[in-house]
Amino acid sequence: SMKVGDIVVRKNIWAEWQRYNKGMTFDDNEVGIVIKQGKSFIMNRWAIMWSSQGLQWEPEEELEVVSESR
Repeated sequence: SMKVGDIVVRKNIWAEWQRYNKGMTFDDNEVGIVIKQGKSFIMNRWAIMWSSQGLQWEPEEELEVVSESR
């Protein structure tokens, strides 16, 4: 389960679409660190501090943990 301090990347949610549209690619190898979990109605969203885009709220299902915090 994801937790504060984990290092994450975005999953390629467009992989299926890109398979049929070869000219449309996304170079999104940005890494981020999990800062905070959302409360109440946004419980499955996490505050991520991205290396170049800054702080953004992201849905958990679109994130992949690459290094877990201890």
